[in-house]
Parts: sequence; structure tokens; C-alpha cells
Amino acid sequence: MIVNFKVFFNNSYSLTETIGLERTSKFKFEGGDAAWEEEKLGSYATSEIRFVEIQEKLCSEVLDGKEQCYNLLEEYDESLEHWWFKKQNEEPDLYKYLCINTFKVCCPNMHFGKNCTPCPGYPDNICHKNGKCKGSGTRKGDGTCHCDKGYGGDYCSKCADSYYVSYQDDNKFLCSECHHSCDGPCTKAGPAGTSTFNFISNIKIDLYSFFFRL
Repeated sequence: MIVNFKVFFNNSYSLTETIGLERTSKFKFEGGDAAWEEEKLGSYATSEIRFVEIQEKLCSEVLDGKEQCYNLLEEYDESLEHWWFKKQNEEPDLYKYLCINTFKVCCPNMHFGKNCTPCPGYPDNICHKNGKCKGSGTRKGDGTCHCDKGYGGDYCSKCADSYYVSYQDDNKFLCSECHHSCDGPCTKAGPAGTSTFNFISNIKIDLYSFFFRL
């Protein structure tokens, strides 16, 4: 059930669009005396009519796994109905109510694992803003940082091999690739940035100075 429920939400473009909350937000009772119906039958916003209209459109925009979407809709119909009539006023975020709190198969964004542990650097410096937290938003993953190209370290806090710090301030740093002629680490752009280049250059200078003195 855990995997299926996660797929159910992943197949949605966005939760509010898929279940039709946004699509029907400005609708009202049609035909007859709408004002009388609002007064006698209650607001359309929380009505059974609107709930049925949303259900009918729930899986219509799902491109992959449409049949599974309908099967899951039937399986979780009771939970959706309970939220609609009993919980939506106090817990308006359906995704949080069902996926995170009720079925416990999701975590808030930038949290991971069984206990929804915050990702490294949460909330403003996840993986030093140079990578992604493994398992973010799920009950899986171990929260390790998967670094972007050019960055390394456990928390993506340094440049990877063959990259150098090309910019740095109090909030971020940027890593750029070493020149293709560099053999080993480098400290700046161009072939002069490699330690090998600097070593050879120093030898040439020393030899020039030696022969110049002869």
C-alpha cells in the first residue's frame, strides 16, 4: 500500500489541480435558485456535489498508470471522503493530511526517512546548496548529499577533483573545472593554475637565472 499510495500522488501534476480543488474553487450550484440552494443545502465549497465532481475528474489527466489511479481512488475513497467532510477545515492541506500524517508514506520537503529527519543544512543550506538530499520528501533514503557536478565531500562543501574555487562569499562558493592541460589539482583558471605547471615554471626560472649568472 505504501508504494501504491506514493505512486498515486506522483502521478498527479499537482495535488490541487489533480483532485479538482482549484478547478472547482469558483463554481457554485447551477440551475434554479442558487442562493436558496446555498442557504438550504450548505456551501457548494464543501458540498457532496463538489466532492463527486472532483472524484469524476480525479484521474482524467493522468497519462501513465490511469487504471492504477482509478484503482487507488477506489481503495482510498473512504479516507478522501473523511477528509472532505470532517477534516478539511482544520487540515486544508490534503497531501499533508493523507500522505504524511495518516498513511505516513511521505515526509515534508527536505526531510527524509522513517522519522522525517531534516536534511543536512536544513532549512536554508541543504547540502551547501550544491547538491540534493537523498530521500527528501519520502520515508526512504538516508539523507546523504548527492553533490552536483564539480562538488564533493559529505555535504558538498568543497570542490571535487579537477575543480577549483572560482568564486566565494559569505553565502556560497562556486567550483569551476580545471584547464584540460592540468595534470592534477588546480587553484585557478588556465594552464597556469595547476601545481605541476607552477613547479615546471619555477624550474625554468631557476635555470634561466643560473645560466644568466654564468
